[in-house]
Amino acid sequence: MPRPTSRDVPKFDSKEPENLRCFIGQMEDLFSDYGITEDEEMKKKLVWYTDACTEEEWQALDEYTSGSFAEFKEAILKNYPEAADAETGIWERLVCIA
Repeated sequence: MPRPTSRDVPKFDSKEPENLRCFIGQMEDLFSDYGITEDEEMKKKLVWYTDACTEEEWQALDEYTSGSFAEFKEAILKNYPEAADAETGIWERLVCIA
């Protein structure tokens, strides 16, 4: 996988939490591209591509040490209601267009 300091890698900025789902999706694409399938490795890599404060916060979640990647991802998303709001907003805009 590319180094977290590389220019063209996904990065999560905690100041823009509405982009969290996009970040996780990009990371899951990288995991697929690089054949990373183990939960522990995916969790470890996911936090590497965040800022130091976010890395500490995510590593403090119980799901980081004892859960699956899916459980960890769900725990992260629960901590960022803005990410859910962004998804709801997109859906509502699509409904209005149709």
